[in-house]
Parts: sequence; structure tokens; C-alpha cells
Amino acid sequence: MTLYLPEELSSDLVLALFRCLSDHKPVFGYACEYDEYKHRNRYYITLGKNHIEDWIGRKLDKYIPGVYWYALLSDGLLARHGVSLEDLSAEAMTVETLGDGSLHLLKFFEDPKGWRVNASRLDDLCERIEGLFSRRAVEAAVVGVTDFLEYDEIIANWR
Repeated sequence: MTLYLPEELSSDLVLALFRCLSDHKPVFGYACEYDEYKHRNRYYITLGKNHIEDWIGRKLDKYIPGVYWYALLSDGLLARHGVSLEDLSAEAMTVETLGDGSLHLLKFFEDPKGWRVNASRLDDLCERIEGLFSRRAVEAAVVGVTDFLEYDEIIANWR
């Protein structure tokens, strides 16, 4: 479920929504500003005169798509990807266990507009923890690529 709200998303509303959803046993969820989501999961490259963009890192069967202002993670998803809740919790401001105890809501910074100030810290976390998607892996894989077909073959690993 994606919500686009006409006004700023408050922590209270995020908490209320995730608490309500916890009874339905979601596997993964997040709350953030759209620009933060684009930073974490959209990739842009220019090859010659062509400007290309791709959505990347969103396949739950391959990895956890990232961490955001708020990230809701299930024990099952964490276990599937070998990600330690303790490792993530060490970087989070707050951690709340929801529902039957198998869901964890992590808040990584205070204000959704503060994502740019926290982007490098969360990028570092995603790169450091195996099982979390890191856009830096994509950036490294396409360094020096000048041909669209080569780029397309490489980027397909993360689409």
C-alpha cells in the first residue's frame, strides 16, 4: 500500500497505521518522503545522449529493499535474508515490537524531511549489512559502462 498525502506525514499517523496493519501480519513496510524512496530505490544513468532510469532493489525474495524513516520488518523476512534485528536496532532511534511480537517498527531519524541529512548513514548501513539492498552495489557494478545492452544486462540483477 502506498499513500500519497497532501500534507506532511506525522509520526503519530505512521504509528497508528502500522499498529492497525500489524494484525494482518505484513512482511515489510516503510514510511518516508517520496524523494527518500527515490534515493534508495531509483537509479539514474546517462549513457551517451540517453538518460535512463530504473527502479531497483525492491524484490523481497532477494533482499530487504532498504531502511527508511520508518521500516516495518517481520521476523520471517529478517530470517530469510539473515539480517540481525540487533544490528539494525543499533542504528535506529526507536524500535517497537508490534502484533504478536514478530513485527518490528524501526524509526531511523526524527523528521521525514531529515532524510537527506541521514542518507549517507543509512546508505552505509545498507551497504554494511548483508541481506539489505544497497544502491552502492549497483553503482559499483555499472562503473565505466557505456553501452545500453551491457547496462541493461547488469542492472537486471536488481530490477
